[in-house]
Amino acid sequence: MRTEWITIYMQVLDQLKAEIQHYSDENNLFTVLQGTSNSAGNLAMHLVGNIRHFFGAILLENGYIRDREHEFSGRSSRAEILDGITSARQNLIRYFDTADSHSFEEPFPIPFKDQTVTKGYMYLMLLQHFTYHLGQINYHRRTLKP
Repeated sequence: MRTEWITIYMQVLDQLKAEIQHYSDENNLFTVLQGTSNSAGNLAMHLVGNIRHFFGAILLENGYIRDREHEFSGRSSRAEILDGITSARQNLIRYFDTADSHSFEEPFPIPFKDQTVTKGYMYLMLLQHFTYHLGQINYHRRTLKP
């Protein structure tokens, strides 16, 4: 099971990394486009925080403390965002190294939207959430590119 999940999560993390690196002006990472409410930089910080929270803090119990407010209102440098992607990658590798095919049916340790769900449900929800925001980041970058 590890190979399948690591492969797809690594692909989307690589895509996020590429998107962040393709901004010619780092300041544009935090430009909010008219009609939207989040910048690409804040969305990237949110995606990294999400992986580090759910896979790191919740599943690995590694002590990561999430600052969701900062993800949406703060600012980080491109280097800090890229470091966060590296940390998220390490969390995913560590987690899926220990998970087996039975983990899909195990209950997720905390409720999700006030419901008890399985880990498999969360693997899919987190991936769907990630790719949704990744598409927004791609659109943001292409819109700003001259």
